[in-house]
Amino acid sequence: MCSKRSLLFILCSMPFMMRAESVLDTFKGIGSAIESFPLFKASTWEGMGKAFGAPPTGYVYSFSVYNDSPLPVYIGMQRLVSIMGGTFPRAQGWSWIPNETGIAPFSSYKTLTPVDYYFELFIQSLPTEPSNHMPYQMYPYVLYLQDVIQLQEKHSTTMNYFRTYMGKELQNGAYVHRLKAEYLGGYTPQAAGSKADPGVTMSSNLSALTLRNSTDQDYYVGYINQANATTMTQSTCQFFALVCKDSFALYNAASGSSMLPGTIGLFDATTKQLLKTYSLPTQIFDGKTYVLEIYQDAGKPLSMDMQGIMPGNYDVAMGRICDITPVSCVLWFQSIAQLKSQQKSLTPSNYVDLPGKVWIVSFLTSATTNTNQQILGNVAVGSAGQFIITRPQVEKKLQLYFIYVDEIDDAKAQVFIQNFMSGTIGSDMTTLYQQQSVQQMKYAKAHQLAQAVTKGSTAPTPQASQALLQQAIAGALTLNQGQIKDPSSGITGYLLGGDVFLPQGVGSTNNYYQLNPSLTNAENIPNGAVSNLYASTLSGTAPVGMPAPTAALAINTTPAAPTQVATSAASVATPAVSAAKKTSSGSKKKANK
Repeated sequence: MCSKRSLLFILCSMPFMMRAESVLDTFKGIGSAIESFPLFKASTWEGMGKAFGAPPTGYVYSFSVYNDSPLPVYIGMQRLVSIMGGTFPRAQGWSWIPNETGIAPFSSYKTLTPVDYYFELFIQSLPTEPSNHMPYQMYPYVLYLQDVIQLQEKHSTTMNYFRTYMGKELQNGAYVHRLKAEYLGGYTPQAAGSKADPGVTMSSNLSALTLRNSTDQDYYVGYINQANATTMTQSTCQFFALVCKDSFALYNAASGSSMLPGTIGLFDATTKQLLKTYSLPTQIFDGKTYVLEIYQDAGKPLSMDMQGIMPGNYDVAMGRICDITPVSCVLWFQSIAQLKSQQKSLTPSNYVDLPGKVWIVSFLTSATTNTNQQILGNVAVGSAGQFIITRPQVEKKLQLYFIYVDEIDDAKAQVFIQNFMSGTIGSDMTTLYQQQSVQQMKYAKAHQLAQAVTKGSTAPTPQASQALLQQAIAGALTLNQGQIKDPSSGITGYLLGGDVFLPQGVGSTNNYYQLNPSLTNAENIPNGAVSNLYASTLSGTAPVGMPAPTAALAINTTPAAPTQVATSAASVATPAVSAAKKTSSGSKKKANK
């Protein structure tokens, strides 16, 4: 009995605000025996009420734990007793929430009813009960420890959010991935009409995603708007792009649309065979940055997991960055009738509807060579043709050309275009375009700015300055001649404009190009240039009077188009069309074929 009184005297002599951890050393010699004292048994405190600091009624705590990792996590709760401001573990006060089986990968737990004070909340990687004896230790399997002992608002309705994820630590010069946990904040319901910030909110709208390839290998990444998809191919993906080794890739969904539900697929860079899939969460925390990392720890398999979403818990996109958002482009080859509908005073006889088509081709180039050429489609007069651009990989550029071919037979016109792409004809012009675009690319790189992440946006969007766009409008890529003759076929074409696409974009909007009717001339040749409407208006809105776009016709396959995507750093060519003239009868003969 004497020993119990002595212990009580020691406790009551401590400063009123002393915390448990400040007295741990005092009890090191007592060990586990202290838990057997009646003072620390729950029944003792139930009888003594508030006299020794039992928690006042009405103070509660609600929480949710979201497991965004491929491993199970476990929630433990240790009930506490309070003595003169110090808190101690209650005997037999440990419990698993909801049970010792834990929270399955990519699932969550939410308290159905608020939990009364006082307790400690444990988020763990293993279902192991920490020592319930003093002094406490922080075990490596404890991911997060939250003391719920500071009295806040009575009958609190705040929901506190925690999240577990696959983080990484630097060990012996290399990163090693392991489970981590983060506290996101709380959400407090507000009365109708209140302007107070409720705090953390959730949403089913994931509008952007950053991909981080931390490996030393290139991989293709694809996306399909289906949850838990197990089979994916390039043809079924909404986007499919190469993510270079040790680089970042940014994707922005079309305006007003969400990536949820959806699945990300990881593909071999050579065979394009599906290697892994990652099903995106059904809900995300609004206004947070989501970074999906591709990684492979030493001796471990290739993996793909979401990083943390609080500052400091995810990789910030910098250095080698590529925008993999497909770029939706439309070329409107305007007819006289369409122009007349906008300009009532127009005299139709002053203009001519050209019989040929405008062909759209792209050149993917590295620092020294053209590595890939592609026909994106062709557009007849009076039509609006839609085509898709996939931005180039890091350290490359994509050159776009608009070529009017004075030939109504598509098969013959395509031979002309193929000769152009091979460099047999028009190589002097493409070389000039590429040389003159170098300075513009350097300017763009120096002036691209990453916009701050705002609520509802989850990835930085590179944006070119207005000065760059004005430079393009002024004719950064000016040509002295636009005519191209093919001696082998006798067909003549005209290079009417171009554009340069960089690895990074300048915003999320549609890209529209327009070619107005040509003025009447004896040779029936174009005397205008394709204009980039986004560069001239800084708007992704379709021009007035444009017909509904359809897929630009081409013999090769054109990928399916999202409705609204990021645009390019624009460049507009204004060629002066002059060269060997054809006879009127020759033009008429072709038109009558």
